[in-house]
Amino acid sequence: MLFDVHHASGTRDATRPASIVVADPDPDVRVSLLGWLEEDGHDVVFLASISDLAAYLVASTTPGFLGPRPDVVVAMLGPDTDVPPDGCEILVAMQGSCPFVAMTEPGLEPDRWRILELGAYAVLEKPLDAAVLRGMIRRILQQR
Repeated sequence: MLFDVHHASGTRDATRPASIVVADPDPDVRVSLLGWLEEDGHDVVFLASISDLAAYLVASTTPGFLGPRPDVVVAMLGPDTDVPPDGCEILVAMQGSCPFVAMTEPGLEPDRWRILELGAYAVLEKPLDAAVLRGMIRRILQQR
């Protein structure tokens, strides 16, 4: 499993930057999210797949893990990912370890409700609105 960590250049009021783990196979989405999240002062870890995310989450709980432990996970779930269409297995595996924001393609309403029932904080349809995602992450971090 390879992951790419980007350290924040912006500022944040907390004593340390939040660690946001992003899993999405689309490099253009990852670039957009990097700009938005770093501007808010977060450290960002990029993973290219849900499989990589699952491995990262398991590894992050082991002693001696070198990467940042996630404060928030933002991940693409749906037909273009490497999991079944609803992608909910990752939520079950996380068991509430940190807030999870799912991204989906438009029109996946049944999957959206299932994802929320299994514990996702929110489900956002692509294309993402920067203000909505950034505001959501701010609320998540304020609640922690």
